[in-house]
Amino acid sequence: MIITKELMTSEDYTQITDIWLESNIKTHNFISKNYWLNNVAYFKSAIRNVELLAYKEGNEILGFIGANDDYIEGLFVADKHRKKGIGRLLLDELKVKHEILKLFVYKKNQNALNFYLSREFEIFSEEIEEETGELNISMVWKKS
Repeated sequence: MIITKELMTSEDYTQITDIWLESNIKTHNFISKNYWLNNVAYFKSAIRNVELLAYKEGNEILGFIGANDDYIEGLFVADKHRKKGIGRLLLDELKVKHEILKLFVYKKNQNALNFYLSREFEIFSEEIEEETGELNISMVWKKS
């Protein structure tokens, strides 16, 4: 079931933070683990100020997506629940509410890049992220 932040508990936010941290460390292993650990407090604060959807079964959050206006800040699915369509469901739900969506992925994260390309996003530009020194690919989706 997809829930909005109005229905989320403090335990849900704890699970969301855990998914965010574990996913970033695993999928972005080309960036120092300390970078992610040092950004947990910022994430906990920022997640409260975005449009937030989570996929929940029982008491367990399996994945979430956060957007700031038309910019997707992140889409994360717990490792043991990947490849089950949860990310697609969350993204499709967000698409219903928006005419355009933008995001960036690290070029080295080929799984994410391929996922978004398969979901009708197009590459818009590339630039080096100052904080990490990694190449980011900006992508955009427009409702047809």
